[in-house]
Amino acid sequence: MSQLVSIDMQVGMRYSGNNQNLYIKMVDRFYKSYKDIDLSSMSQDDFQRAIHNLKTISMSIGAIKLHEIAKDIDMDGDRDKLPVLDREIRLVLEDIESLLEDK
Repeated sequence: MSQLVSIDMQVGMRYSGNNQNLYIKMVDRFYKSYKDIDLSSMSQDDFQRAIHNLKTISMSIGAIKLHEIAKDIDMDGDRDKLPVLDREIRLVLEDIESLLEDK
């Protein structure tokens, strides 16, 4: 198993009831949903919805730092924090690629 940088699999596995197949489905769904996302071009309503969803799903896969960044943006709506969020999304996506390659 590859060393993951931005995902705590133990946290994600707890959210999936320690069901590895469910966890893999969740990270795969995250990957497909966020690999091409462009939050900066979204309307304010779509942006708020996307950030809220990102906050929830990131914790459920164990991406704790991403969850904290999304939570912060969800609370204040500050789009100036998007570069930090985008970097963390990329790190999570890289971890997911590594994780899925191992499966």
